Amino acid sequence: MCDTALLDFRVMYDSELCDVVDLLNDDNFGAHRETPSQGGTVADSYAQAYAKIKQNPLSDVHVLVLNNEVIGCAQLTVMPTLALCGTSRAEVEGVRIKSNYRGAGYGRYMFEHIRQQAKNSGATLLQLTTNVKREGSIKFYQKFGFSISHLGCKMEI
Repeated sequence: MCDTALLDFRVMYDSELCDVVDLLNDDNFGAHRETPSQGGTVADSYAQAYAKIKQNPLSDVHVLVLNNEVIGCAQLTVMPTLALCGTSRAEVEGVRIKSNYRGAGYGRYMFEHIRQQAKNSGATLLQLTTNVKREGSIKFYQKFGFSISHLGCKMEI
């Protein structure tokens, strides 16, 4: 089980970009679509995307750190909307817990903090999308309180 006294959940430091990219690569789906860091550097596409995220005051990449090791990450973006009487929604994306730490409560700990961050930002809804083939993730999200409420669609452009 996770020892919460040793954990820190915070906004990612620039120097941790390689760690986050490696986490995105650290699962069955990510390994086929992400490029791991090489010798402390990441592909330009990640650096460019991170620069854009940092420019958006409504978006941050958060990390879960255990004993100075990044073991989890999630991007949280607040979206003001006109729907639901002009509420704001928080979208969580790129959620990962390092493979050798999964199943020990770290994901739950991280999501408790993500939910609080979203609430503190003024959002009234926390939403995410996940691949339908991620059955374990879907079960985790449901246990945490997410409901399967919408059908998502996407198109490559």
